[in-house]
Amino acid sequence: MAQVTPQEASRIISHMNADHAPSLSHYLEYFAHAPSKLAAMAPRITEFSTDEMAIEYGPAGRRSTWHYTFDPPMYAGQARKRLEAMHSEARKQLGLSDVTIDDFQLPTLTLVFTLLFTLVLIVVLLIPNATVINFVPWLKPLVVRGLNLLGYLPTTDRVGLGIKLALLGALFGAHTLEIVFSLNPLLKRYNVQNPTARALYTILTFIGGFPIWTALKARGEKMEHKLNEGKLH
Repeated sequence: MAQVTPQEASRIISHMNADHAPSLSHYLEYFAHAPSKLAAMAPRITEFSTDEMAIEYGPAGRRSTWHYTFDPPMYAGQARKRLEAMHSEARKQLGLSDVTIDDFQLPTLTLVFTLLFTLVLIVVLLIPNATVINFVPWLKPLVVRGLNLLGYLPTTDRVGLGIKLALLGALFGAHTLEIVFSLNPLLKRYNVQNPTARALYTILTFIGGFPIWTALKARGEKMEHKLNEGKLH
């Protein structure tokens, strides 16, 4: 079978580098086991032949090169089919969906819940510090102990403020964990690249928690179901 010619290799390199940077990132992340953030840093094919291809990636000044050996060898005219198969394998093993969500949408009920929850948080912040103690008296001894350890006199105002900080800190701490372990994997799975959509999902998850990322998950699963149904017909 014919070898890949320099002219064909040049066309493949130009096409992949210009139009398929995400595919190159997925090759690096799955086949080369490169960290996802590093793999996404300007990946470019620098060499392509019947025997192997080389992909350069990483930050400027500290670029790395990964060599992939084609087994069986890559002969002339096979590149598109073989590279698409590699990409499909990488996406599947990385848990990436064929669905792309590139905008921000939430069910009306979720939006209403998030708005109401935001109002509750504002109320908690604005009510007098002395009043908040009456709502969660079980926290008072812990806050008093904390103030004593820090060398502050546990006045009513300080205790109330401490309770507010403890409640909101625990809440936003939990929501931050949800962003890291629940939302971010979904943003990656459903290929959410739109900066505005990513920012809105992240900000609202920080405020409202699980209703936001579960809505994204439900939307993605619904789109996957429709896509799979279409493939069957």
